Amino acid sequence: MERAIRPGTTLLALVPLGFLAVFFVWPVVAIMRLGFDEGGVLATLGTARVWRLVGFTVAQAAGATVVAVVAGLPVAFLLARTNLPGLGIIRVIILVPFVLPSVVVGLAFRAMLPDGGVWAIVLANAFFNVAVVARTVAGLWTHLDRRAEDAARALGASRLRTFTSVTLPALAPAIGSAAAVVFLFCATSFGVVLILGGARLRTLETEIYLRTVELLDLPGAAALSLLQVGAVVAVLSVGAVARRRRETALRLRGQAESARRPAGGEWAVVAAALGVVVLLCVPIASLVLRSLSTPDGWGLDGYRALTGVGYEGSLQISGLDAARNSLAAATDATLLAVTLGTMASVVLVTLARDGRGTTERAPSGLTSSAGPCARNGPRGRAAQEGRRRLSGGVKQRIRHRVRYVEVVDTAFMLPLGVSAVTVGFGYLITLDLLPGDLRTSPVLVPLAQALVVTPLVIRVMLPVLRSIDERLRQAAGSLGASPWRVWWEVDVPMAGRSLLTAAAFGYVVALGEFGATSFLARPDTATLPVAVARLISRPGELNNQMAYAACTLLVLVTVAVVAVVERVRVPVGEF
Repeated sequence: MERAIRPGTTLLALVPLGFLAVFFVWPVVAIMRLGFDEGGVLATLGTARVWRLVGFTVAQAAGATVVAVVAGLPVAFLLARTNLPGLGIIRVIILVPFVLPSVVVGLAFRAMLPDGGVWAIVLANAFFNVAVVARTVAGLWTHLDRRAEDAARALGASRLRTFTSVTLPALAPAIGSAAAVVFLFCATSFGVVLILGGARLRTLETEIYLRTVELLDLPGAAALSLLQVGAVVAVLSVGAVARRRRETALRLRGQAESARRPAGGEWAVVAAALGVVVLLCVPIASLVLRSLSTPDGWGLDGYRALTGVGYEGSLQISGLDAARNSLAAATDATLLAVTLGTMASVVLVTLARDGRGTTERAPSGLTSSAGPCARNGPRGRAAQEGRRRLSGGVKQRIRHRVRYVEVVDTAFMLPLGVSAVTVGFGYLITLDLLPGDLRTSPVLVPLAQALVVTPLVIRVMLPVLRSIDERLRQAAGSLGASPWRVWWEVDVPMAGRSLLTAAAFGYVVALGEFGATSFLARPDTATLPVAVARLISRPGELNNQMAYAACTLLVLVTVAVVAVVERVRVPVGEF
């Protein structure tokens, strides 16, 4: 019979869902109401300028997605099909951009391309997301059976035709899943567009920020947020379908193929992949060199200046105080996000497991051990018809459970796609209704950062929890262990390293979060990314040197965390 949702699972789900409802759904719904109540939707969306913004947002996101996919495919081949030395270092190099703060990437590309522009934005967003394509596609490519490719080659197909007619269609679920996620990240990119686009190039994300902070056009900002939320939900739905197809393909492929040395024309793909890896290092190297450049030559003036408040008091606190604020807020946000993300992952796995555990059981009287004549008689045919109806009902309930799990999973992922600027804006117009007016509280920044980090924790934890053999849980349960004891004795030891990985990545992401924090941090509680943004908006070479020095320190922290994660060889999960 179908397993009902256990009360413990329901209670566990209430904690992350309650947090999501208060600190995400409520602010976003409040923004929608503001847009409708004051007529901002029709007045704003009816202008040609807004649709030009939409067009540019979609165009730059689509361009960056194409660049990321083209650059990520050869890297995916390198990770999935080769056993060349140095792959560990390559994994670190391609993963670092994904977790770098957006202001760091924006300044890195400004150091390379001082004039900014459309191509700078496209390349910077693609730089962010090569790892998404490479790791997502490599996960499926590793499981492809080489015999199909070998058969095509034996029949006379060239390597290119074999790839386009055999390999590429098999990889389509992973490519589609990665492309949907990359497009979502690029469409909601904030720091990169703000730094590289300036006043000339704006997306929906930066326009929401401008209307809120500078123009005080709250109904207009709410209307744009409403448009963006609708687009994000649509893309997340497409991404969920693509991710389900990828997971189905992975289950059908079975065990991973062993890696080997490239042969023949495969070396050209390896060379292209290594070229991409080298190009990923160029912006970071440019940033480091720029941090050491002074009007008098090479020096550490920018790093020394971090102990002060910048040229003519550009900051209200020193750079070191901003760094301490970042560390404290990131620590609080990570602890909260890991707790919520682990709860959500356990809930999703439990719901999916109970759905798979649904069994068909015929009611008493519908089964019979009688011979063929009895089975072909009226009672036998009635029993068979009853079993068919029962089977159809069970399958229908299984489909409903699967859809339910997908809806819950998508709900947990929404903060990853919805603009952090939109969420920060929503906090400003709602949280004064809570006791103590959280808008002026220092805990608001960690809460906003935890909202961004929690989906990443879920994506790291889910694959590991799903891969735990259900027979281990059943064995522990048959020995009398309660569900909580089973979880503590079986799941926690096997998922422990992934939990540390989730915490490490969450900490780095929280450390560099800029979108919501730029709304919420007060001048005296500014984090390091917010201080960097203020420094580059003020005149003075010393401010620029301080900004590049601060970004270099963030890069060093990011590289160290990614290197440690790669060293312990823990998968970084789904994207």
